[in-house]
Amino acid sequence: MGDSLIHVSTYRSSSSSPSRRRRHRSFDRERLREPINAATYEFNVRLNDLARRGDRRTAAGRAQDMLLEAVRCADEGACDPEQEDAHSRGEGVIPNVVSFSTVMNAWARSYDPDAAANAEELLRTMERIDAGIYAGGGGGGMGGGAFGPSSATNRPRPRLRPNSFSYNSCITAWARCRSDPSAARRAECLLDEMEVSYCNGGGDETVRPNALSYSGCISAWARSDDPDAATRAASLLERMERLYRAGDYGVMPDTVAYTSTIQAWSRVTNAADRADELLERMMRLSGEGGENPCARPNVRTYNYVLASYARTRGRAGDAERMLRRMEQASREREWEAEAMGEEEDGDRDDGDGTIRPDTGTYNACIAAWCRQSEEEMNEGEDGKDSLARAESLLREMRDRPRTDGGHGDGDSEHDDDDVRPDVSSYGNIIRLHCKRNSRPAARRASELLDEMERSYESGDAACRPRTFLYNFLLNSYATLNDAESLNSVRSLLDRMEGRRYARPDRVSYNSVLKLYAQQRRRGRKSASDACALLDEMTRRYERDGERRVKPDRITYSAVISALTRSGAPGASSANKAEELLERMLTAYRNGDDEMKPNKITFSAVMNCIADGGGGGAGGTGGGNGGKTSKDTTDKVLDLLQNCLDLFRETGDDDFRPDTVLFNCVLKQLARCRGRRYSASQAEAALAQMERLRDSGTEGAAPDLLSFNICIDAYANGAERGIEGCAASAERLLERVEAMHAAAADDDYDDDRDDGDDGDDHDADDSNRDGDTATGGTRAGARGAFRPDHYTYNSAIKALAGSREPGAAERAHRILERMESLGARDEDEDEDDEDDVNENGNVDKGRGRGNKGGAKGKKGKGGRTMPDSVTYSTVINGYANGSGGGTAGAVERAEKAESLLRHQERLFEEGNIDAPPGKIGYTAVIKAWSMVNNNNNNNNNNGKGNGNKKGKGNKKSGGGSGRRIKSGGGSKIKSVSGSGGSNGSGKVAAAERAESLLREMVERFENGDDRMRPTRPTFATAFAAARRTGDGGSVRRIEALKAKLEDMLLEEKGEVSL
Repeated sequence: MGDSLIHVSTYRSSSSSPSRRRRHRSFDRERLREPINAATYEFNVRLNDLARRGDRRTAAGRAQDMLLEAVRCADEGACDPEQEDAHSRGEGVIPNVVSFSTVMNAWARSYDPDAAANAEELLRTMERIDAGIYAGGGGGGMGGGAFGPSSATNRPRPRLRPNSFSYNSCITAWARCRSDPSAARRAECLLDEMEVSYCNGGGDETVRPNALSYSGCISAWARSDDPDAATRAASLLERMERLYRAGDYGVMPDTVAYTSTIQAWSRVTNAADRADELLERMMRLSGEGGENPCARPNVRTYNYVLASYARTRGRAGDAERMLRRMEQASREREWEAEAMGEEEDGDRDDGDGTIRPDTGTYNACIAAWCRQSEEEMNEGEDGKDSLARAESLLREMRDRPRTDGGHGDGDSEHDDDDVRPDVSSYGNIIRLHCKRNSRPAARRASELLDEMERSYESGDAACRPRTFLYNFLLNSYATLNDAESLNSVRSLLDRMEGRRYARPDRVSYNSVLKLYAQQRRRGRKSASDACALLDEMTRRYERDGERRVKPDRITYSAVISALTRSGAPGASSANKAEELLERMLTAYRNGDDEMKPNKITFSAVMNCIADGGGGGAGGTGGGNGGKTSKDTTDKVLDLLQNCLDLFRETGDDDFRPDTVLFNCVLKQLARCRGRRYSASQAEAALAQMERLRDSGTEGAAPDLLSFNICIDAYANGAERGIEGCAASAERLLERVEAMHAAAADDDYDDDRDDGDDGDDHDADDSNRDGDTATGGTRAGARGAFRPDHYTYNSAIKALAGSREPGAAERAHRILERMESLGARDEDEDEDDEDDVNENGNVDKGRGRGNKGGAKGKKGKGGRTMPDSVTYSTVINGYANGSGGGTAGAVERAEKAESLLRHQERLFEEGNIDAPPGKIGYTAVIKAWSMVNNNNNNNNNNGKGNGNKKGKGNKKSGGGSGRRIKSGGGSKIKSVSGSGGSNGSGKVAAAERAESLLREMVERFENGDDRMRPTRPTFATAFAAARRTGDGGSVRRIEALKAKLEDMLLEEKGEVSL
């Protein structure tokens, strides 16, 4: 607001400075009110000149030192008015209210962050002196000096009671204070003190609040970040209006009061109506016949109204229309003045509410259009039209004729030096282009930045590009992450290095590091470049003292991400990540809060160690096939313990372990192949999460993913032959099922208690504490901890891979439970559809709808209908089973084929997620081939044909899209009662294997691409035929293979299977 805070607008038309004239009047009034000596008067003049001379940041401090020295001399009683040279030393001077008020006003004008506190301390010093309790002198104070008791001297003690000017200076200082969040409240407290002093003092006019008092407080609230700031400002304005209507003309609301209130509302979202209301009130009060001519709006008033439009949805058009009305009214006023031969007085307020726009006016309109474009983008719209309107206004400002020779010849009647683009004009548009995250938008932002550079270099200081504008563009390039991004970032960074006015800072380098972290295709180069850039930042900060490039937590986290994602060598990247974390911890313990790591940092280092700890290149577990070593697991567990220790030591929530951090540890334990007991350690970590949850630690409760990871860890152990893993996986699955059943029972009880009050039930569910499938707090809601498709598949994988006797049958029972839950889901879907049809509304948020009319569609997160992988895993479990001799092998093969036919029937009935495919058929062929194996415990034949997620296995319709019904062989021919000799049983098993292979070939020929036999399929069938010694069967299989290869060569150009 500038100096407008400390003068009333009624003095506007005077050619002399109103503040200077008021200052001289204050001296004269003081002299008339009480006698002062000439030394004090001259002291006040010199004090005022010192307070206004030189740098504002230091002038107030020098003036205060001079004042306090005079107070000390007067308090010690060492002043002799007749002594020579006493005046130059401050002797003979008795500081009065004007002295203190002058210094407080100097603090109000300074930029010192402690200015307001210093001004208020002077106010309290005046009060202590006036009360006779001042003890600031060197000799103890309150002796025989000027400020001692009246009985100690022959003259009365001078009055130092603060007056309105003193309080107003202090209020203005707080209004301009930006460093203290409580500044507005402190200003209003001073206003309350004035009101109390005025009332308790019997109506002492010297401390009566006036318009400046209230306007200063309103201005303080207008600049405050308090959420109630606008309401408090409006309340003070209403108090002024009530007092004015009651006859107190000293508090007549003026332009400053109204404009400051509008400024407060302009910082509130969607408050344009309040700003409009105040503007209309100002125009009504200050118009012809109005009761308050001092409430005339000025250009700042209109600019704040436009700023409120910018923060209100859909008001960008209103903002530009107001701009055009202002321009039209201003031109009409100029034409009238020219026709009447009048000269403009240079004031932008034309006296009748017509205001000439300035740069701030245009910038507010540009901001309004940019905000509208941003809102349209957030809603999925294009937003280009609004952005084009903003650029149109920018071009209008840029092409406007001027008298300074920048444009035009200076003779145009519309020359206007006060309207030209500045950093704000360009900045809003550049920021929005960068936010669009497209190459054309980034290119346009770069063009605008080039335009700013040219304008600045040609002499337009208002267009000096700032570093944050370059940072917008750098971040846009990093977000794009396309083929041109790296070159664009490097080129722009080089430009910044060559610009003294826009040198890169920490944010600039962090954007570059963000891009390095995403450049997977550059491999090791990205990681090495990121580390080199970090070293450069550290060197420039530590050696050259460049504070602006000091690395922080974001910097280090970006480098760690680059090490994790870019495929750097495993051991080196893991060690570097650990080193960076240790540097962060050391700096934090030494007091550098900007380097404080958090749980996200620990998670990133864990991922880097796990993904790179295998020692190879690439982003797949360090080239170790997704497996992690024992040493890697130890490091991850140590990091978890360090994070827990930091949380216990500091109690800082940034170190509080959460579900994400624990799940990261669980994932590494599940992937570890070098530790025999990694699965049990994963379950121990799961138990620790539950203990933290039970102890009240928020955010550390296990979720469904936690249980799924532990079950998968046991599945990995079962595949390695570790005893007890399959049973542990099954136990965890049953535990999850039990938790879901308990939650469902709670919901049923709540339904009975709530009756028909559905809203209360929903509210109760949303506030129930506990665990959910996402680690949240809605344990009682339906579906919480409900085992999903991945939970069941992991348990089935553990049982099928264990090769324990009876494990396949247990896996089959789990599959049947999945089918039962899936059928129940289908019934619920049908009930939901019936409810929708009855109500005539479609609930798009259910996520349970059927796709293409087919039933059994498995949605993400909770649908449990088995898919192709589920059936193939159980079938492969039968194929890999052991024990029971030939009879046991025959029984397992029959069960495997029976399950395959069951899968085919379900697919034909509508379970489109479980189409039978080559993996299931190959597993059944393998099961029949095991009947012919001399050693029924050897399960290595056909290795790799079991639980693999083959490509195309989840297609709902391959080839021509027709569903191929099962052909011959759908009837299962029993071979278990083949007599005492194994010969006939082996022949029958080989026939079954050959029949299944022939069925696959026929269905593939008929257009079912899912049934394309692979090389392992033929190898398994060959093995079954050769063990029987039946050369005819071998020849028939060879003929099938040759026929298939000829068809592939002819139709698809493939030379082999």
